[in-house]
Amino acid sequence: MKINIRYSIIVFLLVLFSFAVSTANASVDCIGDREIFNETDFQNLVAENCRTISGALIINSPTLTNLDGLESLNLVGDSLEIVNCSLLNDLTGLQNLNDVYYDLLISNNDSLTSLEGLNNIEEITGDWVWIADNDNLASLDALYDTAVIGNYLGIYRNNMLSLDEAYALLTNWSPPNGIFNGHYWFVGNGGSLDTDNDGIVDSEDNCKYNCNTQQLDADNDGTGDVCDATPGCGGCGSSCETEC
Repeated sequence: MKINIRYSIIVFLLVLFSFAVSTANASVDCIGDREIFNETDFQNLVAENCRTISGALIINSPTLTNLDGLESLNLVGDSLEIVNCSLLNDLTGLQNLNDVYYDLLISNNDSLTSLEGLNNIEEITGDWVWIADNDNLASLDALYDTAVIGNYLGIYRNNMLSLDEAYALLTNWSPPNGIFNGHYWFVGNGGSLDTDNDGIVDSEDNCKYNCNTQQLDADNDGTGDVCDATPGCGGCGSSCETEC
């Protein structure tokens, strides 16, 4: 009888311990925004073990070297912003993130070479996807399979990123491959200057000081209608093509 009682107590304690460990490891739904400016902020977020964040997640820290510890995160209910993180090489740690319910902003991350870690985002629902001033970013393929329900895509001044890479992302997002039907700007990527921000680099733009994404040239003289004094289409001047 004493042995059975002792055995029962041991079993009970083991079950209680197992439950405590399980509860401690369970991810939770976190309410409001989370803003990370330093290592302490980041470790506090890791300790929360968020499954979802109802507000924005803003990571703005020049001292972070990785995002390890955020593997429980599945959903961000507002914008995801990763800015001024000069020591991040990639975004591993966010690989279980499935949805961003507003904008995506990735900017001024000097060491970032790829967006690895965002591979499993299924949907971004917001006005902007903005990828700018990441000096060593060379690949966008982590976002190729993401569905974007938004209005604007801006890929600006990523010196190592080719225009082909930017257009490949747009191609994957646009019908019939995807659902993005918004506006886009690819400016100054790969060292290619686009003075008028119309997505056509100066070396190929028939009006490099006037935004003309369609590059209409009614009289085929090499000068686009929006900047041609005699565009050959009835003297309508710049109204031949709607400017951006």
